[in-house]
Amino acid sequence: MELWGKSMPEMIDLDDFLEEWLQGMIADGINPSIFYNRNDSVSIEIPTLKEDIEEELKKY
Repeated sequence: MELWGKSMPEMIDLDDFLEEWLQGMIADGINPSIFYNRNDSVSIEIPTLKEDIEEELKKY
């Protein structure tokens, strides 16, 4: 059985992601993987990800 076989994506609020999810990941010692393509992904440190998202939000 595939590890994520029964998982379903759910939408979360961006503010919740920035303020709650990322803080929880820091507490758990987890860095997010981005650009996953079934074979590979890029891991990024949370402060960098948060800063990049906040910079992008300034455009809107």
